[in-house]
Amino acid sequence: MSLGFEQAGFEVACATDHDALNTGVYRLNFPNCWTFTADVHDLTGDSLRRRGRLGDREVDVVFGGPPCQGFSFGGRQRIG
Repeated sequence: MSLGFEQAGFEVACATDHDALNTGVYRLNFPNCWTFTADVHDLTGDSLRRRGRLGDREVDVVFGGPPCQGFSFGGRQRIG
């Protein structure tokens, strides 16, 4: 999803996932994006801004999605 947003011209400023393994892999793929581990259910706009190191930057889009159903332990692990 982040790659698609970057290809559309957006700068992805920060990212989060509830699993440290996922955020570690994300950091390798997007080294210029601040990434942290957290459950989005526990985040508010203020905490996202603080933990995401956004400061007073203007935010145009906040996006996210469900786990990849075929591969994620958070999904059903059914491919196809």
